[in-house]
Amino acid sequence: MGNEEGKINGNISHSDINPSGTCADMISIASLRRLRKNIVLSYAATSVALSLFMVEKPLKRYRDFTDIVSNQISPF
Repeated sequence: MGNEEGKINGNISHSDINPSGTCADMISIASLRRLRKNIVLSYAATSVALSLFMVEKPLKRYRDFTDIVSNQISPF
């Protein structure tokens, strides 16, 4: 059952889990890391765009409200 000299106290050695670390494994790991980076960047860009869109309308409403209040209430 696998490589006996790599086992310590019956633990499974790395060679039993992945006997051949091929170039395709490295390419797939690199592509997954690139994909993860692209997903994170697109999520960040989307969240920034949505937050700007969601903040802009309430800010405009707040500015309009403060303009109305300041024009209606004068100290003298």
